Amino acid sequence: MDSLNGRRPQPEGRSLRAAGERPVSASRPVVASRLEASDSQSTRPVKTPSTQASKTQPAAKQKAAKQNSQSFETGPLKRVELWAKSNRPAAIGVAIVLMAAIGAGAWALSGIDRADKADSSEVVRHYKKQLPELKSKVKQNPDNASVRKEYAVALYATRDLDESRKQYQEAAKLNPEDPTVYNNLGNVYRDMGQLDKAIGSYKKSIELDPKAVNPYSNMAHVQMYSQGQPGEAIKTYQAALKQMPDNIQFELLLAIAYEQNGDVDKAKSTYQSILDRDKDNAAAKASLERLKDK
Repeated sequence: MDSLNGRRPQPEGRSLRAAGERPVSASRPVVASRLEASDSQSTRPVKTPSTQASKTQPAAKQKAAKQNSQSFETGPLKRVELWAKSNRPAAIGVAIVLMAAIGAGAWALSGIDRADKADSSEVVRHYKKQLPELKSKVKQNPDNASVRKEYAVALYATRDLDESRKQYQEAAKLNPEDPTVYNNLGNVYRDMGQLDKAIGSYKKSIELDPKAVNPYSNMAHVQMYSQGQPGEAIKTYQAALKQMPDNIQFELLLAIAYEQNGDVDKAKSTYQSILDRDKDNAAAKASLERLKDK
């Protein structure tokens, strides 16, 4: 996750900011890419040692670089950026909620957006070192669900999604009553692009622990930003609030979902409801001000 700063996205059971188990959230700030930054510069190339060296790269490296560029242009970060550009008011609201969540300390930012960022993380480097030992533990204790779950976390952190999925599935077979396994498995499916399976895993986690925050947050994020179904996200937030009626972060995100669904009146009333109970809530105040003429 998973703050409900969406997202990316929020593992349960352990605090693993760098393990990447987050709700992938479109509420994460999108930073302009180097590709876009280069578009604003002169079209005449400047010959530097690095650019000259790039001309002599092996064909395989040049092909890989091109594929990386294309994956960004069509990947989830690009889709989030395009959404933010076309939905600026709601994007501002998401950012406000994000900052409020951080200020309140309700949730912590977490997640790995890209493997290169993960590689630079101290925690991820730690897990890379631990992988052989954890793999050995699994071989020695194949029927221990906790050992498999710990190995799955390390695999996820180092972006071996397929093997992480397999280990979580085995852990779920060994201990089918563990809600955190299903939440984290949902994050793996989400990152693999298997969104329906992700939703199914989050629902199973909620079924086992209806008051767990992370699976609601993760599922709503997938529904609204990955599947483009704010109506479904609204249902998820409403279900969460039935279990946790005093959770203002969920209420703020519900209001944003109403905006995304085109129901400004319900968004306004939700923001006002928050202010009735928390008159100093900066996110609700700013959102109401933004919507006052709509």
